[in-house]
Amino acid sequence: MSDLFADTFEIMLAGMGGVFIFLILLTFAVGLLTKLCPEITAPKGGVDAQTPAKETPNVASSDNASAAAKLAAVTVAVQKYRQARGSAADQQE
Repeated sequence: MSDLFADTFEIMLAGMGGVFIFLILLTFAVGLLTKLCPEITAPKGGVDAQTPAKETPNVASSDNASAAAKLAAVTVAVQKYRQARGSAADQQE
């Protein structure tokens, strides 16, 4: 039984070692490609400084109207549910 655990542990270490070596090589390969092809990498700011920022329209008023309409619909639905439930409860008694 202990031989089985020893073999399992060896296989586990071999697999983890292989993955670790692969990740180290991948890190070096990405670093090397970044140095060899700097024109492909993203600018330091994350966004191209030459493109203007898009203006977002003022949607606060339409959001408020939409929220008010949803609130009204939910209120009506709750009232109808309570009326239907109340009349059903009255009939059971």
